[in-house]
Amino acid sequence: MLALYILKRRGHDRPSKKQVLNFISWNRLMHVPADDSDLRSTGDEIWENDLAFRRADLKDDGLLDKPDWNVWYLTKRGEENVQAWAHRIKELHDKDPNFADNYKFDPTDELSFEFYITPKAFEFAMKIVTGTLQ
Repeated sequence: MLALYILKRRGHDRPSKKQVLNFISWNRLMHVPADDSDLRSTGDEIWENDLAFRRADLKDDGLLDKPDWNVWYLTKRGEENVQAWAHRIKELHDKDPNFADNYKFDPTDELSFEFYITPKAFEFAMKIVTGTLQ
């Protein structure tokens, strides 16, 4: 959802699946374990395929929409969810400025959204909260 939020702010409000996945990879928004780089029968890497399936769950929750085939769209509710997450990151950073450097993945923590979130994702969260996201 973070990638969709950033892409939307940069004028790409209806990116394709590949654009979103490439953005996540190029910007290192999540840590991908080595095993998750293997290919599935679809030709997608495991992490890409798993994330695409997660997108369906987020759509069911009203956070994403799929207006057309292969197009991902962040809803207003999804934007609000990302903003709330970014504010939570800022609160944690305000308590401990080294929070992002010391963050450890916890699958039960909603911060992780079931994936390894990187310090780069935390940097984007801070830019969202401070209004400096470009």
